[in-house]
Amino acid sequence: SFCLSLCEGFWPFAVHKSDYPLTYDCSKNQPSLTPEQENFLYAQCDKEVALGHFSPVLKPTFKQGTYSMPVHAIPKAEAGKYHMITNHSSGKCALNNLVSCEVIAGCSPLDSLKPLADSMLALQKKYSP
Repeated sequence: SFCLSLCEGFWPFAVHKSDYPLTYDCSKNQPSLTPEQENFLYAQCDKEVALGHFSPVLKPTFKQGTYSMPVHAIPKAEAGKYHMITNHSSGKCALNNLVSCEVIAGCSPLDSLKPLADSMLALQKKYSP
């Protein structure tokens, strides 16, 4: 569940591989960007750091256990607008490779914030005066 993940981590099916390094910088696997995309990504990363969602730049030394994955600017339907995604499938030490397809086969969909928010709103509606 989401609450359990707050205590134990958000990758419940991940198993560390012995051939994976303790730290890894895959952010160099960045595709070429337009100046507009690059400006968007820098601005968005600054916002995420200010909100405490991202760590400040750690280079040239990463903290132990840190993996840096590439980010991409994906166009939105509205022209000139983007959203940022983190590519956990990039590189030889991709984080998604730590989750075995066999382990999650047949599992119910993994929790996300939307069901949590829906539950919280329903409880608020039920118990609010």
